[in-house]
This record gives sequence, C-alpha cells and structure tokens, in this order.
Amino acid sequence: MLLLGLALGAGVMVAGIIVGVRTAIRCHREVCRLIRITGDDHETWKPTFHVLFKHQHAAPDTTCWDDLGSWQLALHNQRGDYYFELKTTLSELEITNTLAQRFSKQDFSVVSWLGLYVV
Repeated sequence: MLLLGLALGAGVMVAGIIVGVRTAIRCHREVCRLIRITGDDHETWKPTFHVLFKHQHAAPDTTCWDDLGSWQLALHNQRGDYYFELKTTLSELEITNTLAQRFSKQDFSVVSWLGLYVV
C-alpha cells in the first residue's frame, strides 16, 4: 500500500512537471511570435551578463555600446575594476568580440548569464 502511494505521488509529480514545461514552452513561443510581429522587445526579459572591466582609470563609457543592450554599473573598487550588468539577447562571444575592438582581452571579462564560467 505504501509503495502504491509513493508510485502515485511520483506519477503526479512527473505529470505536473510535464504540464508545467509544456505551458512554459507554449508561453515562450507566443512571446517570441509577438516580438517578431511587433519588433518591440522593450520590457521583455533578457539574460543578464556580467562584464568586468579591469584596471581602468575611469568608468568605461558604455553609451557607444547601447546597441548591445542595457548597461548598468553594478559596482567598482579602488583598483579601477568596474562591474557592469548587461541585459541583452546576444551571446557571450558576440559581446566579447565587440568589446575586444576597443579593449585588450586582458582588460575585460564576460561572465555568462548563468554565472557558471568566464568567457
């Protein structure tokens, strides 16, 4: 009887997960479709990348990279390190390549939106 209850509970949990994933995928597809139709992605969720500029004399002017996404200074320290949050739909490689046109790769790093590794 106990095993039957555990099996039933596990089955309900699996069914709940499947329904939740299908609903999330359906909602995501609808949002993507509306963005394609309207061309307006303002106020939509975007992954946040963490960009660290090292050993700078002043905060980098991010206005020249407004086409990359939305920049926000998170913090800086006395050594001239500036931490920015960048909300964008671009990949880490695209961000790195764009920043490498102005900075050497030793002067900045891009951390993925999952925060798992440095590119």
